[in-house]
Amino acid sequence: MSQRVDLKLKRRRPLKRAAGVFTALFVAVSLASGTLSSASTISRATLSSELISINQMPKGTRLTISSHANGAGCLKNLLAPKGIKQTRLVEIAFSGIFPLPVLDEKLATYSNAAQAYKRIVATIKRCPRFAGLSASGREVTGTIVPMSCAHYGNASSAYAMKFTEEGVKFQCEYVVARKGGVVVSILEANTAAVNTSQFKGVVVMALKKIP
Repeated sequence: MSQRVDLKLKRRRPLKRAAGVFTALFVAVSLASGTLSSASTISRATLSSELISINQMPKGTRLTISSHANGAGCLKNLLAPKGIKQTRLVEIAFSGIFPLPVLDEKLATYSNAAQAYKRIVATIKRCPRFAGLSASGREVTGTIVPMSCAHYGNASSAYAMKFTEEGVKFQCEYVVARKGGVVVSILEANTAAVNTSQFKGVVVMALKKIP
């Protein structure tokens, strides 16, 4: 039986403008990497099967639009660190009954996961503040800072991010972790504070699906 996580999705009035803005930027911080191993040649179907499934989410959760946007400002192109070939990238995203919060998971493999992970984390470290255009051409400004977290997989880092787009403010938490040749990147975002405890539960559940 699939493991479930108790995500308490807050019922808020539909925030159409906020949801549209978030979908446009969606993942200025979507991160991923993989390692020099058989994982770099894993099939897309196999890698996709290691994503969290809708059956593991609470009743009322729905699939939502997933974006491969390249980020904004100094976070742009985080998924393509120079000198490291990305071999696979799969993604799934969920939302509550109302547009927010949104949970996004990405799994990726690279020609060398360990180096890709290190370069991605180094880029974030150099980018405490970012500003630039979102995928839809809107101006985005924000901050990203490290968070303390448990150790996940072979290596992991956690961050808190806040950004504003067209006057709408978002709060995000995410973890990027390498487990063998696969990196899992999980982000939760909302206009309200993210529930850190339940977010950690999602991370644990996601890591268990990766062999």
